[in-house]
Amino acid sequence: SYDAHQPGYQFVVQSVWYEAVNASYHLGVDGISVPLVLLTTLLSPLAILISWSIEENVRTYMALFLFLET
Repeated sequence: SYDAHQPGYQFVVQSVWYEAVNASYHLGVDGISVPLVLLTTLLSPLAILISWSIEENVRTYMALFLFLET
């Protein structure tokens, strides 16, 4: 579980992505990003449910939705 009294990043994940160019993937959360991650987790499915009635350009809408979510 997240410990608010511990400084720095928590839940850190790091792995080599593409070794030939020395590219790696490094992810972690700190105190300000934990509530934002939770907010995104709750609001994204709600936004998709609300937009269920969209009938035109659905693929474009969902692609832009996921792009903005990142």
